[in-house]
Amino acid sequence: MINDASKYYNELDGKKFICIDFDNTICLDEWPYIGPIIPGAIEVIKKLQYEGHKLSLYTQRSYMYPICCKDLYKYSIDKYGMDMGSVDILTPAIKVFTDNGIKLDWVNCNGLWEEYTNDNSRKVYMDYLIDDHVIGTKKYKKKNSNGEICSFVNWWEIDRYCMIEGLYKVPVFDMTHQEFYNNFIKSFIFNKQ
Repeated sequence: MINDASKYYNELDGKKFICIDFDNTICLDEWPYIGPIIPGAIEVIKKLQYEGHKLSLYTQRSYMYPICCKDLYKYSIDKYGMDMGSVDILTPAIKVFTDNGIKLDWVNCNGLWEEYTNDNSRKVYMDYLIDDHVIGTKKYKKKNSNGEICSFVNWWEIDRYCMIEGLYKVPVFDMTHQEFYNNFIKSFIFNKQ
């Protein structure tokens, strides 16, 4: 395989490679279960996909996650009816995307970069990362079903940032919808699960 990053950029044709975290980014953190979808997440991601950007789910979740705590033990009992050595907590996360009409290009990797550069380091080469742990990410807070406070991303702000970065020209949430979005978020935050 020839190490040729220029082929990678030609393939992208001016588009960007964007990694997206799952818990407290797409859905409220109910790990290992799937929490409710955070308002605005699906709409912004669909817009990024429509504009031709490549998307990868970038998460700690995996197909063979070892049972190492009571939450995963309970999950294996709930899902499989028995104690398993490891459990699949990635497929349900991927299903959130497919159920909402989003086709991920990759999961936990940048296959296009690896193909053209022969670089398969553990760090995924990306242009942007959408994640609740990114410094500067504005967040809201909500209690999950366990009563834990979760800080989740503000998709209104991510939409603004995507506009500033030129990832798309027309915002998902225009300024006339800001009050609607704020009320939607308040409803989400204070809605008991």
